[in-house]
Amino acid sequence: MEHLCHNPNCNKPLPPHLVSHSSAWLALPKLLRIGIKQNYRAGQENDKRPSLEYMKALQACRLWWRQHGTQCRH
Repeated sequence: MEHLCHNPNCNKPLPPHLVSHSSAWLALPKLLRIGIKQNYRAGQENDKRPSLEYMKALQACRLWWRQHGTQCRH
């Protein structure tokens, strides 16, 4: 199953356990990265059952990327 980058300015494939390509991930403010890390549960990419907190953290990242026009460098 293909997994796409969550950066709305990218949508290229990447491994399922990753949120985005490293360039977009590192562009995020530290607090947004912490929100993802704190709410990630190992295996959620397999059972498709992320927590509501994780989904909120992911949405905050997507909004930040959209607002800043962050592109992934491949």
